[in-house]
Amino acid sequence: GLEESQRQIDALLDAATAAMREHRWDAAADIYLQLLAHPCAHHRIVGHEVLDDLFQAQRAAGKHDEAIALLDPAQAGKFAALVHDIRGDALAAKGDAVGARQEYESALTAADPESGFDREFAELKRDALVQSASAPAAASPAATPAGPPAATEAPAK
Repeated sequence: GLEESQRQIDALLDAATAAMREHRWDAAADIYLQLLAHPCAHHRIVGHEVLDDLFQAQRAAGKHDEAIALLDPAQAGKFAALVHDIRGDALAAKGDAVGARQEYESALTAADPESGFDREFAELKRDALVQSASAPAAASPAATPAGPPAATEAPAK
């Protein structure tokens, strides 16, 4: 019944918290997936918090592609904006600025004004990618010559 479901959900939450604390990222991710799949979990947990915890576990394990693959915006329902945002974070951490920007844009498009989604933060992350991607090449250390400039004297006549 209801009490048994609450006990199961609490046990999953405790196990996930312990796995994260112990840096057992794969175990934590598996537990968060079990938690999201529990039929009564939506009564006791906030789905977007579990999605964020799942992403954190995957990111800590260095499994950005897995985090992205687990989070399907088409299946996220009212959490679509958050899923796009989390996918943007994973792509940014992976170094894919173009993909991250697309996910942040999708998050902003999918955001429901009543969902509590933090539009300003998503915009800041998107805009930071734009600024870093459009920084002039001269600011890059790779664009600066390593040695003295080449001699440009005119040939003697």
